[in-house]
Amino acid sequence: MNHSKHFNKVIKISGYAIAIIFILWFAVLPIDSKVSSKAIWKGLYSRFALIIVGISFFWVLYYNIFWKWKSTFLRKFFFDQPDLSGTWMGYLKSDFLADGVPMVPIKIVFFIRQTNFFDIRITSQSSQNAFFSYGEVLQFDHSNNMIRLIYQYSQKKTIPDSKDDQQGAADLFLYEDYLAGHYWTIVKTSGFIRVHKLSDKSYRSFEEAERELGNSAILLKCYDLVRGIDVIGA
Repeated sequence: MNHSKHFNKVIKISGYAIAIIFILWFAVLPIDSKVSSKAIWKGLYSRFALIIVGISFFWVLYYNIFWKWKSTFLRKFFFDQPDLSGTWMGYLKSDFLADGVPMVPIKIVFFIRQTNFFDIRITSQSSQNAFFSYGEVLQFDHSNNMIRLIYQYSQKKTIPDSKDDQQGAADLFLYEDYLAGHYWTIVKTSGFIRVHKLSDKSYRSFEEAERELGNSAILLKCYDLVRGIDVIGA
């Protein structure tokens, strides 16, 4: 997210709202001009302060509740922030070669949580690994008019082996009901990820999500698409 552009828009909307509400309030309930100038200024200040408090309260509600509403007006007038919360499932394909043989796609689950407008957390799991995000950025990419999700992650093994835990980064784009893009690791491997949103519910583990969602028909198509992508040298 471009925070500078975002908050400039917030200031602009708030400024217009303050002016409009103040004028309408004054037109409907004018201040008695017969009172002292001190009383007039006190009345103007009180109204201005109440408007500021009201608008501040609105933004608190917006960033925690209203932004999730699928109202066309709210999304066009304010910010078209997607709510990605839920469980996403699909496959990743790595350019890692096991004894010179390319790996087959690995099923992966994303548990995405957006507690408010600004906070997004991604926990992803395969049958052997868990990945925890940090440094997340969800933004509108003006170069292609798409929503872009960029984040770094740390990897933890869920099954002990001789390999060390890793870190990496991912750059995904939102296409209708799925996310797709590339990832890289600090051990100089990379690959491609495609996951589909299958539930608004956030499951607790890969195994639970696999039991409930693993037989979805869309996953067969996803597997074939990911398997056909050439990630070697990408």
